[in-house]
Amino acid sequence: MHLVEVDVVVPLSEVAKRAGVGAGTLYRHFPTREDLILAAYEHDIERLTTTADEVLARHSSAKAAFVEWFETLAAYIRIKHGLGDALHSAEGTIAAGHDPADIIMLMSFLWRVANNDEGAAQARRLIAAVFFGLQQAPRPV
Repeated sequence: MHLVEVDVVVPLSEVAKRAGVGAGTLYRHFPTREDLILAAYEHDIERLTTTADEVLARHSSAKAAFVEWFETLAAYIRIKHGLGDALHSAEGTIAAGHDPADIIMLMSFLWRVANNDEGAAQARRLIAAVFFGLQQAPRPV
């Protein structure tokens, strides 16, 4: 499985060059750096979810399949450290002082919502609540 890694310090013109497209094409599809990063993450998450069935088909043991898939998930998480930088550059929507690792941990609730319309609505409410809180500076511990 190939996971897309977006390096947030590379200029978008360089991303376009590496992708073999013109800068105009890149900006037409991804007007901001955040749009590009989100698209890459959406692709990877979709691939991770479809890979679960492939892994199950390869193993006679559910445990072996789970271990392989979980190792794939862990590798994915390790290469996504750039998300923290992207979160901090999100045009003032996150107050200074938040730890990117804390934000990623907060977003882990998305794994628990139901895969239906009610779950999607719940996810939107939870995301709104999280980002409302992130507009405030964190309280000292």
